[in-house]
Amino acid sequence: MSDDKIGNDEIKKLLDQADYQRQVGDKGTCITHYRKVIRSEPSNLRALLGLGIIGMEGYPSKRRGYTDAIVYFKKVLEIDPNNADAINYMQKTFKLNNKHKEMVEFLEKKIKNNPDNADAWNNLGWSYQMLSAPMENQTTLNKAKECYDNAREIESKGRLLKKLKELEEDETNSN
Repeated sequence: MSDDKIGNDEIKKLLDQADYQRQVGDKGTCITHYRKVIRSEPSNLRALLGLGIIGMEGYPSKRRGYTDAIVYFKKVLEIDPNNADAINYMQKTFKLNNKHKEMVEFLEKKIKNNPDNADAWNNLGWSYQMLSAPMENQTTLNKAKECYDNAREIESKGRLLKKLKELEEDETNSN
């Protein structure tokens, strides 16, 4: 067993401590715990997400935090390409840092793989809207509107499917 390898119980304890330290604002201790977990278990999604979130929050500086966040969220997505948390945090990181072009590129790839992600469509629409803002570029604004429309349609279908399922369950229960 290597010096860096720690047991599952210790990993869980470190992750719980890191999460708590992040919540109370002790980012330095939090980072130390997450990194210790990653040294032992390099593909631990919880630790990678935690480090990404700390970076997204601008620690240790806005520029460095942004770079770190992107690196960690990309690592999560390499391991689990459809990880909803990593996708959402990646979008938020781009949004917080006004990286609209990067967000458009990222979301277009994600939407290709999951065209029913209403949040991604909404964020893509927002990014297109932000890209068009300086000049009110009509083509980009049209793309934004199309994305928003897609998001509303997906959300509407989701609500209808939920209602249909509820009705089917009511009918089953009444029989």
